[in-house]
Amino acid sequence: MKMNIYNSLLEKKKNVQKSFVVLIDPDGVTASSLEKLIRLSLKTRVDYFLLVVVWLFPIT
Repeated sequence: MKMNIYNSLLEKKKNVQKSFVVLIDPDGVTASSLEKLIRLSLKTRVDYFLLVVVWLFPIT
């Protein structure tokens, strides 16, 4: 069964399990800092990465 992130988080909450989520702002990372983040995340067993993308466009 395919489970999206939201349902997966709800399921873990229901079972009183914790998740480790890393929020990434693409404007705040460089290639080298992202590489370091990935290495650290593998060691610390990150469950999810959330990439925040905001599209701003003029309203006409």
